[in-house]
Amino acid sequence: MSWSKVESFNIGPVDQLRLNSQVNTFPLNNFGLENFINSRNNIVSNDLLALPANQVGLPALEYLLFEPEAQEKLMANPVRIEMILALAQRQNDIANTIVNQWQSNYRTAFVSATGKDVGGSVTVLVNAMLQFSESARTFKIATPLGFTTDGTIRPDLVETPYRNISKELLIENLAAIQEIFNGNGTVGDSNGFDDYLDELNIRDDDELLSTAINNQFTITMASINNIPGTLQEALTTNPMEINFALSEWQRLVVLLKTDMTSQLGLIVTFGDNDGD
Repeated sequence: MSWSKVESFNIGPVDQLRLNSQVNTFPLNNFGLENFINSRNNIVSNDLLALPANQVGLPALEYLLFEPEAQEKLMANPVRIEMILALAQRQNDIANTIVNQWQSNYRTAFVSATGKDVGGSVTVLVNAMLQFSESARTFKIATPLGFTTDGTIRPDLVETPYRNISKELLIENLAAIQEIFNGNGTVGDSNGFDDYLDELNIRDDDELLSTAINNQFTITMASINNIPGTLQEALTTNPMEINFALSEWQRLVVLLKTDMTSQLGLIVTFGDNDGD
């Protein structure tokens, strides 16, 4: 859940060190992970450097802790416990590296890069926010629903197939993007894109565009929350509810990517990823 709050900040050192791929590449290659564990007598965090992205990170931890036979396997093989500790240590090491780079150099560079050109921080931030919104919609909902698998529904491709909190993570993702939009953070409500739009009195028909966007955030999160049961279960029992949430998310994408960016004169630097 903590990762879902920061997943959209794929900028600076996070982007350069490919943090997202190291932390949350799914679906997990559990067969490769099992082969690695079974080939070792002990495991430390540096051993993980040889593994591909789809065998480490949070998906690997989820599998080792929550797959149906996890407890029995952990009790039978202490190397699996070492693997969990190594995975957790690796996440901690990566996080510390990112924090150190932000504090030593990148924060100053980010704050000083004013303006709305391609290298400006506001452009970098809004593109990271928009690109993540589209990729989350595609890979966390549309792909399991069959949009990229020739119509074949794939419950195994949800974000957390063992812990079954995919819906909760999606809502957390959206809440984090909304906080960026509104300029909300640990110190409360500060200046955000909503204030910029309001200052310019940008409207969407009979209401402020910022209000329309915030309303659509609420509608989209409610549509996900209203999906019965877990996302994995609903893929086969209530696919129409998931498709409805997918449509509401797309409306949000249009409001942010088309309406907001054009009104603020911001440059979208990545290609379409929504498949619509």
